[in-house]
Amino acid sequence: MACKFEFTREKTRGTIKVTIPLVDINEKYKEILKENISKIKMKGFRPGHVPTSIIEKQFGEQFKFDAINDILQKEYKDYIDKENIDPISQASLNFEEEKVSFDKDVVANLTFELPPYIQLGDISKIKTDRIEIKTNEKDVEKEIEDFRQRFSTLEEVDTKAEKDDFVDITAKAFDENGELLRTVDRMIKIGEDLSNLHLDDHLIGLKKGESKKFDVTYDDNVVFSEFKNKKVNYDVAVNSVKKSKLPDLTDEFVQKNTRFTTVDEYKSKLKERLEYYSREFERKYNLTFIYDEIAKISDIEIPDTLVEQQAEIVINNYASSTYGLSRDKLETMLKASGSSIEDFKKVVKPSVVKDIEIEVILDEIIKQQKIELSEQDWNELKEDIKKDGLEDDQVAEEIEKNKVRYEYYLKKKKAEDYILATCKTGKIKTYTYSDIPDLQVKLDMYREKENKTGDEKKEEKPEV
Repeated sequence: MACKFEFTREKTRGTIKVTIPLVDINEKYKEILKENISKIKMKGFRPGHVPTSIIEKQFGEQFKFDAINDILQKEYKDYIDKENIDPISQASLNFEEEKVSFDKDVVANLTFELPPYIQLGDISKIKTDRIEIKTNEKDVEKEIEDFRQRFSTLEEVDTKAEKDDFVDITAKAFDENGELLRTVDRMIKIGEDLSNLHLDDHLIGLKKGESKKFDVTYDDNVVFSEFKNKKVNYDVAVNSVKKSKLPDLTDEFVQKNTRFTTVDEYKSKLKERLEYYSREFERKYNLTFIYDEIAKISDIEIPDTLVEQQAEIVINNYASSTYGLSRDKLETMLKASGSSIEDFKKVVKPSVVKDIEIEVILDEIIKQQKIELSEQDWNELKEDIKKDGLEDDQVAEEIEKNKVRYEYYLKKKKAEDYILATCKTGKIKTYTYSDIPDLQVKLDMYREKENKTGDEKKEEKPEV
């Protein structure tokens, strides 16, 4: 005979009702009993000579439950493999009878968690405002200027200090009673207000060898504790004034510091890169709000086991990548600050749930739309990877080494294309590449609000 199985699913909860034939239990019980007779030691009997009746009286029920476990270990696995059931947690066994009598077939329920459940709503009804990001020549010139700045040199000048100049000073700071608080020797870039000392404006117009007396009143927001909430009198001497000198943008400079050979080629490739980053950010920004709308009209359930597993991965990655710590050392550090891993886990779980939710939505669209990859998809991927400066043979090697991951990445991207094309577009607001940092801040603020629960959660979204 064999066990009888009945599987039912309720979203992410699976239950298998199993009927275990009594004849199978008794047969397995006899095997277990036979295996253990020689091992059992009991006072008053020689090893291996304890009467079977006494063994059964003391260990019989335990051996029968052992028999059930042995039977289920094999037949349960065979059944879920045959029926393509994919539990993501250990099965919990509960008997239908409160007290198993072992005089008839035994009925039990195996319960476990299943992968995420989704009933996708009609995304064609969704309408969201969107942004678009344009890259212009001003953005390209700004990137070039920043790049040249990395190779700048300081050149001493015999002119009056002005904004963006570097001024080397010796500043004696006195309190109102004339007592010396501190001598400040440092190079200051006028306009940066280093350490909130508020010296910059007083230095404008001074030349090398000149000095100036002035006072500054501070609040709590100053780096030096002895300056806080005090009026400080300064006597400043200018040791030198220097200007930042940028290298000329020439073919030679480009060849030396980039992988390109001419200025024109460098500018062209730079513009392509900025356009690519702009498109990717625009895509990410718009999809963030669309995913939330899809979740609202869909029935999605994420099993606790999966959330717990992913939260553990996030915490371990955070420990190693941020602090170079092991999990145990991070836990010790958190305890020292009055926190714990569990507190940390509560913080990361909302974003973990959101990430899983997005994966579930994309996986369902891939399945429903039967998304497959074309040769063009792979060719476009190769061109994208080349932007990192890899040669053709290196690109081919990279793709071959991570083919499964890239295949899933491309399918997800096509699913995103489907979402963007299917959902309706509301108002569109245009930005430039230089606006991306501010847009990222807005996006982060929105995500932070969405990750809050209960009274903390707010509905407002960043204006687009």
